[in-house]
Amino acid sequence: MSIIYSEAYYDSHKKEYRTVLTCDTEDPYIISLCNRYVRKPLSSFQNFDDYNHCLCSYIFKDVYNCNIYMRVEDLPQLLLLLSRLYDFDYKLSKLLEKHSVNNLGRKFICLLHKKN
Repeated sequence: MSIIYSEAYYDSHKKEYRTVLTCDTEDPYIISLCNRYVRKPLSSFQNFDDYNHCLCSYIFKDVYNCNIYMRVEDLPQLLLLLSRLYDFDYKLSKLLEKHSVNNLGRKFICLLHKKN
């Protein structure tokens, strides 16, 4: 099972915030589409001291340029790419979205399962 989120990311080279696509996963194929990065608080009000939450995440690389990250506008492209190998669990996704918990600034998008 893998979960896709959108979240704010500070691009230190361009000195701007972007909304990028990230995920929580252990799936090797999805990991191959990503870079691992350390999530940092965007402001002094955001607290990551809780050890129950992982500070590391995976951020999707752009399909055409692996030096930049996929933005939320690239979501249709990402879903099309993943749809060959994964099913989107709409029922569980709706349940999780309806009863959303604190995701440390991330917005839940969808839940994936590998096709049989």
